[in-house]
Amino acid sequence: MPQTSSDGAEFVSQDDLQQEPLATTCVVETIRTGQSLFDRVQRVCQHFGLTLSTANALAIIDGAGEPLSPHKIRERLLVTGGAVTQLLDVLERRELVRRIPHPTDRRSVLLEITEQGRRLRELSQPYLKQCDVEWMSGLTVEEQTTLVALLAKVQLHMANVVEPVIPQ
Repeated sequence: MPQTSSDGAEFVSQDDLQQEPLATTCVVETIRTGQSLFDRVQRVCQHFGLTLSTANALAIIDGAGEPLSPHKIRERLLVTGGAVTQLLDVLERRELVRRIPHPTDRRSVLLEITEQGRRLRELSQPYLKQCDVEWMSGLTVEEQTTLVALLAKVQLHMANVVEPVIPQ
């Protein structure tokens, strides 16, 4: 049973660790931590009138240094085509990005960040980075490096693991 810390965050006690298989505890704690970080990032983004997805899309478009196709943006965001279309429509309606004709393919468009989008990104990014540093300040630099390596290892392993067949 998770316990609650003074800041309201839930954590697993040592007794709970002994009652559950370690692999299950790893999965549960990774999900719980990921959800907590996601919720906090969403709240920060909302302060700037963004969602995590819109903030990421702006970062991808601005960081590319050149206009990008919706396909390239979708690949980098790791979302479906329909989701990226809706996301880009929202950004365009808010005048944070604009669609421009593709120079060699008349059937497609490219997206570029507007000055308004760049200003919003420049305003929000330092604050988001400051929050990242604060949230991870409970770990040393070495522990943060180890955490990144372990998460990458789990992600790589999961990409190669076949899920068991669930009986009908």
